[in-house]
Amino acid sequence: MKVSRTDFLKACAAALAGARVDARALFDTAAESSTSGIPARLSARLTGGRLRLDKADAQLFRQHLNTAFAVRAAEGTRARLVLVKVVERPATKNVQQFSLTFHAPAGTTIPQGTHAFQHPALGGFDLFIVPIGAPNGRRTVYQACFSRHRSPDEIVRGQAIASTRRRT
Repeated sequence: MKVSRTDFLKACAAALAGARVDARALFDTAAESSTSGIPARLSARLTGGRLRLDKADAQLFRQHLNTAFAVRAAEGTRARLVLVKVVERPATKNVQQFSLTFHAPAGTTIPQGTHAFQHPALGGFDLFIVPIGAPNGRRTVYQACFSRHRSPDEIVRGQAIASTRRRT
């Protein structure tokens, strides 16, 4: 049975609400690993050696273009995906949107869904990807899309950066 991203997110939200779980507690664990040797910008996004996608943005992934990610699908399939494109959409009010495009060798078959990703610099994280094509049969293409609500502090920082760019 295929489950769309929307249905998956609705089911998760309903389960959390039904269990009366504060979703923020899932992201803010007290057990932080040592972040020595990790840039400050990234260490704020790592919890227990795992990347916090709720804190990730296009700029973070752009630094890792053309690098490989080890992927383990839920059913056990393993693959190597290379991040080839990061597309950032203009922020609207308090929502930031961006997408990641990955390439895999031809014949790689990872189903749509949430899979375990591992990267040497970013650590581990779970990511929902969708196969979007196999141009010319040379490779398989996957995409991950992000829509993230920005905090009031992030909005103010973004406005300050935009203001500085206009003056230069």
